Amino acid sequence: WCEQRLKINPEAGAIVPLRYNYPQREMRRIFQREMDKAIPVRIMVLKARKLGISTWMESVTYDWLTHIPNQNALILAHDSDGSDLLFEMFQTFYDFDEERRATRYSHQKGITFQAPHSSRLRVQTAGKRYPGTSLTPQIAHLSEVAKWPDPQRIALSILNAIPDIAGTFALMESTAAGAGDWFNEQWDLSSQWTKVFFPWFSIPERSMDPAAVNMEDLGEDDRYNLYDGEERDLLALQSAHIGD
Repeated sequence: WCEQRLKINPEAGAIVPLRYNYPQREMRRIFQREMDKAIPVRIMVLKARKLGISTWMESVTYDWLTHIPNQNALILAHDSDGSDLLFEMFQTFYDFDEERRATRYSHQKGITFQAPHSSRLRVQTAGKRYPGTSLTPQIAHLSEVAKWPDPQRIALSILNAIPDIAGTFALMESTAAGAGDWFNEQWDLSSQWTKVFFPWFSIPERSMDPAAVNMEDLGEDDRYNLYDGEERDLLALQSAHIGD
């Protein structure tokens, strides 16, 4: 449905139909698998940048709010720039959806569909003192959690507001921001979340043809190595894995 109806404004700067890439298709598969279990769906994603995970999540949120009445959705970004970008993405879905639902009203960072459907979206930042207050979201996108100013306090507040029942979905995602932070601890220790990792080479556009690059001194600089020759060992390990 999303690929049939929704459009995006990608890096090239033209409005084009949404077509899922590999990470997005994998997220769709995992999400559907977890939904089919009839449990509260909680997915944690550790990712490289610009793989389209937020685009996928916003498309799911738009689909959810369009088809299910009386739902609350929350997008919580790490800062105001992030919240602007995520809401603009959602707004593009709405603006170019030729069969879009009528809205009762929209404001700077939110949309409410007309009654009796009445589903609504709110976009906020983790820098807000009490984000998500008074909301009971059935679907929530917690974006770039490792960059939140106080992730433990904020996540506790938000996650306790999401009903612990089937038919609810929370996605917690982030690029890495250093070992030992709260997001890293959750990734290592939490057993309540389905964990998904996407490296930078998950899509071809993030890779270069080695034949077109001078590889002679790759990894020789000390700043790339915890020990002498570490980068070469990693390359050999990757080559062996690809061969398997």
